[in-house]
Amino acid sequence: MSAITILSGPPGAGKTTIAKELICLNKGAMIYIEGDSFWKYIVESGKKSGFENFKATMSAMLAASIAYARNGFEVLLDFSIPPWYINKAAESVKKRKILLNYVVVRPSMEICAQRAATRVHGVIPEYLEPHIKLYESFDELQQFIIEENEADAKAIAERIKRGLDVGLFRF
Repeated sequence: MSAITILSGPPGAGKTTIAKELICLNKGAMIYIEGDSFWKYIVESGKKSGFENFKATMSAMLAASIAYARNGFEVLLDFSIPPWYINKAAESVKKRKILLNYVVVRPSMEICAQRAATRVHGVIPEYLEPHIKLYESFDELQQFIIEENEADAKAIAERIKRGLDVGLFRF
């Protein structure tokens, strides 16, 4: 049975760097969906709010993930999928008999803010209230969180892979 693994966390958590290491550990057919790339598809949002665009982007990524998983691919979805959306994702996936894994990478807020301010694409110069709220929202699903400030991306990816292999992150 195929699975969708959502690699989530706040901006600056290191999701994309860890995802690249996870891809190297994968042995089968895999699709990698880097969520930030979906933003470019919104050419003109009209009167839609940033929050509406955020929800639409998550829905589009989930639909693409389901389509690939239904065709036998393991899917790694790299995006800040907050806890309030994961139940909707789980319902959609369960109907189609696809496994869902949810992994939240969340180093300290200070590290996330520093990384977000210095990354190449999508720079977030200041961690403001929406970023702080998103960071704190992950507290709701503590069992899926990896809080690691010291380990490198490869070590975290290996830890995630071991957890995935034993069903530790199954939603």
